[in-house]
Amino acid sequence: MRKSILIGVVKGVAVAIILFVTLFPIYWMVVTSLEPWELVLVWPPAFIPRQLTLEYWEWAGSRFLLPLRNSLIIAGATTITSIVLGFPAAYSFSRFRVGGTTLSF
Repeated sequence: MRKSILIGVVKGVAVAIILFVTLFPIYWMVVTSLEPWELVLVWPPAFIPRQLTLEYWEWAGSRFLLPLRNSLIIAGATTITSIVLGFPAAYSFSRFRVGGTTLSF
């Protein structure tokens, strides 16, 4: 009974440590991107932000909207073209027996 409880506690602590090590860099990246530049460079670092700003997110959003739109247009056109050309080809491969049973596949 005590051994199983001890094993459960050790597993829980191990999972908590792994989660902390895995998720802390993501937390730190988000907090650093939301803090003003003057507070990012302070030593010792504040793990709980005192002041937040969306200035850098607005800057990044204004710079990347046009390339994102262009990428979505190209990806959409490529997808539609692939479907329009691939559907009849797949239908003909599955329906017609040209060159034996395994040539097309």
